[in-house]
Amino acid sequence: MSTYLKTTRKGAHRLSPDSLPGGDPPVLGEVAGRFNMLSLLGIGGSGVVFLAKDKTLNRLVALKRLSQTVSRNPEDKALFLEEARTLSELRHPRIVEFYEAVEFKENLYLVMEYVDWETLQTVLALRGRLTPGEVVPILAAVAEALAFAHEKKIIHRDLKPGNIVAGPKGFVKVMDFGI
Repeated sequence: MSTYLKTTRKGAHRLSPDSLPGGDPPVLGEVAGRFNMLSLLGIGGSGVVFLAKDKTLNRLVALKRLSQTVSRNPEDKALFLEEARTLSELRHPRIVEFYEAVEFKENLYLVMEYVDWETLQTVLALRGRLTPGEVVPILAAVAEALAFAHEKKIIHRDLKPGNIVAGPKGFVKVMDFGI
């Protein structure tokens, strides 16, 4: 979790009074005539993440609006779009899927698979240490995801418990490759 979020036991998030990254207020609404933002999922250093409904494909997605700093700087924007093309190659069951990049009203958005699971950071905060029997499968799953990414010449630049989600039956996915 970033310093901007506080997590409750139910996984709900609320904003702290701290300023938001890039001064961007999280506003719900419609994006590009296609995505209805339903709720705020999180705020981090690079942007704001919303739960959204993709009206065209009738599915829930995670919609990450990048900070104004990235969206309005032509060099950062070009780099972001190049990296987005690279990330679109990461199709693996252990990696949260990146669907597309969308530009709307001078903002850049990442459209990603929505996974309604807790981050490993949240699990550790609520439960404390995990047993070796719990840790080994998590590490194996993360290693599998990273090995696949490395085969594609992609390096995860922000690997941490907050970017690993744990689901039912011990299933694990890696997310947020640090664009």
